[in-house]
Amino acid sequence: MSSRSILLLSTVLLFTQGAFYFFYGERVIKDIFGNTPEIIQTGGILLKFLGTNGFVLAIIFFLLKNEKTAVVKKLLLGGGILILLQLLNILIFVPSVPTAILFATILLFALFTYGYLKTN
Repeated sequence: MSSRSILLLSTVLLFTQGAFYFFYGERVIKDIFGNTPEIIQTGGILLKFLGTNGFVLAIIFFLLKNEKTAVVKKLLLGGGILILLQLLNILIFVPSVPTAILFATILLFALFTYGYLKTN
């Protein structure tokens, strides 16, 4: 798999993850932290923000997918760092992480890392 293919696959996964956070964030917050309206509203706003970031990253990655390999590698490195920070936040601050969110985040991080470390 080439770095460009990995970037394109990452773009699709980021877009999907962003859509999930944006549209189902309040439901996830309710499942994790309970049914308090203030917590649901605050958590929903934060996950909508995170979902919007996923959308923006997906658009940027899609627009730059045909650039030189060096640029694609830098995009993969930057995306990997962002996803790593997201993963660390999830593991440190969320008491019970939904399996789908944890799996998607780990998969994205592994994909970015593989694409960056790949020699072609």
